[in-house]
Amino acid sequence: ENALKGILDELDALKPDSELMLRCTVGELAVMAGLKDQWVRENLVKTLKDFDRLQPKDPSGQAVVFRASTALATLTNAAGDAITAEGLFHSAQDHVARHSAPGRAALWRRGVANAFAAMLETGRHAAKRAPEIK
Repeated sequence: ENALKGILDELDALKPDSELMLRCTVGELAVMAGLKDQWVRENLVKTLKDFDRLQPKDPSGQAVVFRASTALATLTNAAGDAITAEGLFHSAQDHVARHSAPGRAALWRRGVANAFAAMLETGRHAAKRAPEIK
């Protein structure tokens, strides 16, 4: 946790696009590590706000919006707010549908679907939503 937070403290020396991508990656790693601290949420929200401000044109930069939304959705679901998490997942899927870059972006696109399916599989209405999960 301290190592991830330490990375965020050093972002000022980076170009804005690099900072955006690193901030997103730190948020994703924190969520994957199971961290639920407020700084993780704040970092992901800042990532999304910075994305809106910068509007990156390169494929990796464009993927930030659905990568950060997916991480924030996963974090939000872990906090017990499945309704908001589902809305964030739908937003991430909308962005994925507009993102067709090749390479690692395909992995990120699958990550959105896998994270959303994982949430649905563990939700209260998993049996009713089985067709969506497949």
